[in-house]
Amino acid sequence: MNEIMETIYQWHEGRKIKQISVSLGIDRKTVRKYLGLLNDLSIRRGNPLPEEQDLIGSLKDLMARRAASYRAPGIELVGRYWDDINLFIRT
Repeated sequence: MNEIMETIYQWHEGRKIKQISVSLGIDRKTVRKYLGLLNDLSIRRGNPLPEEQDLIGSLKDLMARRAASYRAPGIELVGRYWDDINLFIRT
């Protein structure tokens, strides 16, 4: 969560995605992913940021909702072979 918060703070202070990426040592796509969370929370650069604990709570709620709605198609495909796989692994 610290990496996400630092990304948000740097972006809010006007730094570009590439600058944030270099300063934190993370990929630009990861920075974009983190900033995409702000878009879903309707947080804009020109507006003040919510209090840190409120922002963290909102981010955790959003990520939990996203995780709950994530569908893993691979599980459905492998599911019918689950017992066979477990038997193979244990022997």
